[in-house]
Amino acid sequence: MRRLTLALVGMLVTVLPTDAQDYAWQNFAAQDAMNTLHIQLLRQTIEGSQSPGGSAPTLGASETVTTYSTSRQVSAKAQRQFLDYIKERSGDAAERAVAGIFAQRAPQDMWAELVAEDGLAPGDAVDPMVSYFALNWVIANQQPDAEFSLTGVQRQVRAAMQSDPTFQALDDAGRQEFAEVLMMNFLLQQAVLSDAYVRGDTQMMQELAEAAVARFKSEMGIDLRTLKPTSDGLVASAS
Repeated sequence: MRRLTLALVGMLVTVLPTDAQDYAWQNFAAQDAMNTLHIQLLRQTIEGSQSPGGSAPTLGASETVTTYSTSRQVSAKAQRQFLDYIKERSGDAAERAVAGIFAQRAPQDMWAELVAEDGLAPGDAVDPMVSYFALNWVIANQQPDAEFSLTGVQRQVRAAMQSDPTFQALDDAGRQEFAEVLMMNFLLQQAVLSDAYVRGDTQMMQELAEAAVARFKSEMGIDLRTLKPTSDGLVASAS
């Protein structure tokens, strides 16, 4: 990963909540898919640690569609619900500020610029999940300068999606929602972490790390601090 976390995202950091460690999935069709995908990702991290040097399990590409076409209507819905989440957490002023930023530049375009050098791009729900998973590993382990290939993580996430019947049931709009909500969460967390890193705010970095660890333990049963980047993705370290 080529230092995903070091680029500030415009003025986002000035308006986003400092406890930026929650999903904003309320009322999305993709909510159930995100919840069940956690279980599949847990299985992938365990299997990867049990078979060092092997490839992450995959299914035929035709068995599960992970790509999506982009609809302005779906993007508008996702952004509106995300802004409602910002308003709920941080107030009217924060919501207006973020809305102004999104009006100037679409969040999916900001995300795409940040992750392009890591080989990630819009149009496939795998890639936003990869960036989100990797960023939270960086946050949890407090390694903002970490550089590692995301190819293994891509295989790992794709295998998890291919094993998840709830994700398989998503239609094109559902896959787009899934991807774009992850992108906006990524931007939120990346902006806060970048600001803390640039300012040398070790307390904020520690708070973000603890929040990431707690959430992944609660929702996925994964301890991000026990994972290590490998050619098979982020897998559990040998005990």
